[in-house]
Amino acid sequence: MTGGTSELRSSGFSYDSARPAEASGAAPVTYVELRHHEYAGPFWDDEGGLGEDYADWEPYGMTRATFDACCRWNETGGGDEEKARLLALVRAELPSSVEVASPPAGE
Repeated sequence: MTGGTSELRSSGFSYDSARPAEASGAAPVTYVELRHHEYAGPFWDDEGGLGEDYADWEPYGMTRATFDACCRWNETGGGDEEKARLLALVRAELPSSVEVASPPAGE
């Protein structure tokens, strides 16, 4: 799937690139949260799954270590405490133009 129109993303999850719009021609990522999903990876917004390759996230400033940790959390079914730690890392690395979900309640 290419593009980034909301029509293409309404199917539940998307494989659109998370690269900034000027680099890929797709709509830029403005919000990200972490979810467990067997096929689409851990990175989601309110319309579906976001890029699940490191090359999608590197232009936004995410380090390989944080990307790998998020993928491990997704694959192993990690809990809320780890999710809160990862969200803090993602928030620290991504630009302020990308809103990062709040940690789970109680964290």
